[in-house]
Amino acid sequence: MTLANDELGRFGLRVDASDCARIMVKDTAPTEILIVRAASTGPTRPRYTTYLAACHVALAPKAPASLRHAEESANLVFDRLEDDCPTLFHPRRPRTRNLGDQRGQIWAREYPGSGLIVYVGSRRRVVLREIGRGGTPEDLGSEREWLTAPPRVQCGRQDERYYVKVPAAGS
Repeated sequence: MTLANDELGRFGLRVDASDCARIMVKDTAPTEILIVRAASTGPTRPRYTTYLAACHVALAPKAPASLRHAEESANLVFDRLEDDCPTLFHPRRPRTRNLGDQRGQIWAREYPGSGLIVYVGSRRRVVLREIGRGGTPEDLGSEREWLTAPPRVQCGRQDERYYVKVPAAGS
């Protein structure tokens, strides 16, 4: 339900888990394509049962001020990165997602134009990662640095990979 609540939260709603119905859909097609020979005497393809949930939604409690402040701070960091590197971070100003859990809040923006995602993690570090590619995520500095004295970054693409270089302090 967490994913559903994250999506509904944008509209001030949440799932009412006490009022859900399970819907069973029998004989649904498989997700993979099967090739069956014409001479086969068996079934042409297996059938599956899929289960869906339909739940009532209710008004969500207003997010605490600390959570709203954390999102505003992360948004400012994301906006500054987008302004500094428009060719990497596009489309501009996508929706900020809260991927937080009991260990802390993680704010993220995805940029499908370049396959990048930027996080402000629970340790308040700004991290850049390429979606669907291996490699080590790039640490772009602390959220505090980005809020008080944003670094002058260099952005680009080299060897089929995007990069953001943050100069070392004092350089």
